[in-house]
Amino acid sequence: MSDLVEEIRKLKSVIVKQENRIRALEATVKASLVPPEPSPVTVLTPASTPVTASTPVTSTTPDHNHDDGMAPDEV
Repeated sequence: MSDLVEEIRKLKSVIVKQENRIRALEATVKASLVPPEPSPVTVLTPASTPVTASTPVTSTTPDHNHDDGMAPDEV
């Protein structure tokens, strides 16, 4: 019986050591991670075309005054 108690005590100490090792490794990884640089905002239009913050957003609804592709001064 005392052999089992001794074995359990040894196993508990191994578990505690491994938990401490895991915590130390997690802290090392967390400290080494560099925060990502902010990227421009990307918006998907209904046509699934990516639009970044620097790209002007145009309406997908047709302009009823000029829906034929002609310039305003063309007839």
